[in-house]
Amino acid sequence: MLKIKNYLEEHNISLYKLAKDANVPYPTVFNIVNGKVSIENCAYKVVAKISKTLDIPLEKLVDMCDQNYHFYVFRSEQIHQVNRKGSLQYLIDTLKNDTIRHLWNDSQKIEALYTLATIDYISRKNNLPKCDNYNDIRNHKLADVLYPIDLEIDSALRKNNESKQKLLKACVPEYLSFNIAEEDYL
Repeated sequence: MLKIKNYLEEHNISLYKLAKDANVPYPTVFNIVNGKVSIENCAYKVVAKISKTLDIPLEKLVDMCDQNYHFYVFRSEQIHQVNRKGSLQYLIDTLKNDTIRHLWNDSQKIEALYTLATIDYISRKNNLPKCDNYNDIRNHKLADVLYPIDLEIDSALRKNNESKQKLLKACVPEYLSFNIAEEDYL
């Protein structure tokens, strides 16, 4: 689901109310919120009206509506951060900034679960206890297994799931507990 749709639901804002308050035609709001049209193709005035009505900075609104935003970009950024900072510094920074809670509260559930799995994995690899600040989040998991994009492409091209099955056997348990297929990269 698009982040903007989550945001509207969490704030009890109907599409009709948003359209009326922003003075934007309902079909336009409907198409933006449901990912039928890219917000980047909308007129600036339309996007600015929605941004102002929701009291969300324009840049954030575009990110929330961008159907091309993928978890895979986030995943790649996290792996680079771990490699650049080192796993322990990544762990310290993530816990100090309460990144997981911020992601969770910002309706970025997949990103929060991935980050939590990373923290739990780093903790295990370094014989550290799990941070219990996120036990409520640990009770959640994705409905379906989320595989790396290159594996999805490989499976589609080969028209079989052999590579997915192989990865599942080698998955890091902390990720798999949230239905995220991730191999050891530390």
